[in-house]
Amino acid sequence: MKLIKIILKNKKILLFVILMILTTYFAIYFSIGNLNATQLPGLKKIPYDREAFVDINSFETLDTNKLVAETSELALYFNEETTHFKLVHKKNGAVWYSNPPIEEDPFGPILDIQNRQKATLAISYVVETGVETTITNYEYSIQHPTDFREDQTLKSYYLRYLDNAVQILYIIESQTIDKSYFPRYLTQKRFQEILDRLADDPRNQQRLQNYYSLVDPIVDNEKGLHVIDPDDPDPDHPTVKIYTLPNYDNLAATQIERLYEIFYEKAGYTTEELEADNAMFQVKTEIYKPYFEIAIEYRLTESGLRVSIIRDSIVETTKFQLTKIQLLPYFGAADTTKEGYFVIPDGSGFIVHFNNNKQHLPVYEKRFYGPDLAMQPLIKPEQVQDLMFPIYGIVDTTQSSAMLAIIEQGASLASLRASVSLVNDSFNKIHTTFRYRELETFYLYNAGRSFDVPTWTKDIIDTDIVVEYRFLADDQANYFGLAQAYRDYLITTKGLQKIDRTTETVVNITMLGLFDKREHFLGIPYKATRSLTSFEQAQLILDELREEGITQLNVIYDGWFNGSMNHSIPLDFKINRAIGGQSALRSLIQYLDQYKMPFYPSVNLSKTPKYKKMFDQYRYTAKHVHGQSSRLYDYNLATKLIDESRGFDYLISPKFYQSLIEKMLEKYNAFGIDGLTVNDLGNQLAGDYSKNYYIFRYQSEQYQILALERLASEKKLSIAMPYAYALPYVSNILESPIDTTRYPIVDEAIPFYQLVLNGYIDYAGISINQNSEKGLNYHRLKAIETGANLHFIFSYEDSSILLDTDFNHYYATNYRNWMDDLIALVNELNSLGIHEAVITNHEIITHGVYKVEYSNGKTFILNYNLVAYVDTDRQITVPPESYVLIGGDEYDA
Repeated sequence: MKLIKIILKNKKILLFVILMILTTYFAIYFSIGNLNATQLPGLKKIPYDREAFVDINSFETLDTNKLVAETSELALYFNEETTHFKLVHKKNGAVWYSNPPIEEDPFGPILDIQNRQKATLAISYVVETGVETTITNYEYSIQHPTDFREDQTLKSYYLRYLDNAVQILYIIESQTIDKSYFPRYLTQKRFQEILDRLADDPRNQQRLQNYYSLVDPIVDNEKGLHVIDPDDPDPDHPTVKIYTLPNYDNLAATQIERLYEIFYEKAGYTTEELEADNAMFQVKTEIYKPYFEIAIEYRLTESGLRVSIIRDSIVETTKFQLTKIQLLPYFGAADTTKEGYFVIPDGSGFIVHFNNNKQHLPVYEKRFYGPDLAMQPLIKPEQVQDLMFPIYGIVDTTQSSAMLAIIEQGASLASLRASVSLVNDSFNKIHTTFRYRELETFYLYNAGRSFDVPTWTKDIIDTDIVVEYRFLADDQANYFGLAQAYRDYLITTKGLQKIDRTTETVVNITMLGLFDKREHFLGIPYKATRSLTSFEQAQLILDELREEGITQLNVIYDGWFNGSMNHSIPLDFKINRAIGGQSALRSLIQYLDQYKMPFYPSVNLSKTPKYKKMFDQYRYTAKHVHGQSSRLYDYNLATKLIDESRGFDYLISPKFYQSLIEKMLEKYNAFGIDGLTVNDLGNQLAGDYSKNYYIFRYQSEQYQILALERLASEKKLSIAMPYAYALPYVSNILESPIDTTRYPIVDEAIPFYQLVLNGYIDYAGISINQNSEKGLNYHRLKAIETGANLHFIFSYEDSSILLDTDFNHYYATNYRNWMDDLIALVNELNSLGIHEAVITNHEIITHGVYKVEYSNGKTFILNYNLVAYVDTDRQITVPPESYVLIGGDEYDA
């Protein structure tokens, strides 16, 4: 008591005590419940030894058809003269070339395209001004342009042979001479010194005097040049003249050749002298040119050909920074005489036929796994499907062969480009480009004008790029065979397991629960929590379905905790009374257990509208390349611009996923629920470009894999539209894409996504009632064609109460309006027995007409067109937008 009185009387002691109490409070406040960053283990990289490579110029002879490696099915031949290769498929003799085996394109493309046809890499780099330029390793390494110098090196690459492999180190630089090799200004003293070196060569002395002119001193403020002789006794009033090269910016090739001979060959001039002479006049020496070292490896394995860009081999300069590498831009290119098509996993998938006369339409180019959420664009992008698998295929029907390219490392850094013949040359071609730096455009506004400022990441990625090419022949050389080959790859290398055990149609019901709504009390606005479907109402919906014989059900619940479907960070689970509270939830769990209905409550793990503590948004939120925190906004439907007047979500940095999941599971496990729906992992990617710790997309992918692996170790996971890397951890797939992006270049949509997964993982198509524009019949045909389960998004209350909320896109969810359609569709699909078997073949008969075969002998012809399809061979007519069963038990739709 006495001590307290002393403290209260002494203001300094009192202030100190208050500060200590506050410091202790905040220390405890900010330490309890914190998320911890997880460090990723480094990805395995190919060992690199530069000293082990041999300069190609030291070879006495070059082997243009060297057998590097051979397996029972494949043989790899390498051309030391060009670094091109060919791969022979022994099964039927098909040959796949890294580059077109022609001397000259019959359509005579321009020189730049000819160089690209002969290149194995195309390099993009950015200079200090932010301008991006692309060059090829053909013109800058494989075969430099012939120069006037006698010592010109025509090739600048090195080779290293290993067991079953060859590595090529490309030294990519320009070896041509230009104006930057010569001093623009010289003092009279320096000019005379160079003339004196040519005392025994009066002819070149006279030439040098003819090239340079003696002029008055110049001060060029516009260019920042002070062209004054530094030895002038009065620099404020210069009188000493200087020598200048008058047509410096427009030197002809012959002038460059003669000046090089005078300076470097006759006078012994050096680049060090050039730098010193330029420094006298404060002129920057711009002799520096793009310089890169990049090694690539071709390795033949029992599975196929592995092509790797060796990360530890990459050398760049500060002035010319690497941004992208196009890998084998012409591998498998087919000329106008070939027949075949490309297979592209865009959405469900599509094919592009060779020589389809669409050369006047835009080429296809898209990034794998969608955009980077950390860099939300200012303007709303078009609604498109994502590239779901890190693969592409080429089917060469002319030689009954097919190639499947699988990106093993670096898929999330890659984009895919495909074009048909006659776009710029005579070849149909497809290839991948890998980003080594990320670009974000920052917009500055001044005086009503906007300026685009490109901002690149300072660092580059730290991983090898690895692509495996597998080859199929004869009756496997089609898109169905490619789908089976990719499934085999997922099984053997990614641990994909067969977990689909269903024999009847499974209906996935997503229940919509809590939502926020702006309301008013006495004119004062506030945010109220309302419910579309309480736990008790969910049981009523399920009871009605069971009474109709629909018992194969998966129940997903969106908006069941923390106040809304767009809930706060799930470090705890508060069950609002508006949805029924804790007791009603436990009652629902018991109900679902009783009737053996899998339960998948949903959570968001990568974004949150708010954090629990102040300043957490600065600690846990990912960053843009230009430094701002990453926030996800809705777009204004009228302007298509980000709508900052409405709410937003913070994007959580991937390095906190693991810690968040551990803390979430501690609370979630108390409910005793076996399943979990993860809304935002496995189907979208976001980097974090914080200044001191970059997380590129390939690292974000690894963080997600660790997170999904941890979740799958305890829970059965349901994910909507999962990308390939998430598939080994998923038990139930929702919203599997049933169509592709209808780009002009597309010839036919195919269900490639489903053909890969059929029989291995349960998947449902897109929600029928939320995508009813094409009609129920369209979804019926898609279910039969793909062997998919069904998905409906239901609410007990009418969805009209969502008007003036952030969830008004749920406009057709009242379950009463869909019960009859659901029951009829399930009964029809069950009668067809498509879930009792697996798909054994899929073919395109004609545009919009497909044939699908199941392992139980049932074969369907499906017609999506608005006119009937007549099969004259089978004497069958398939009505418009319908199907006919031609195998197994005869059934006419």
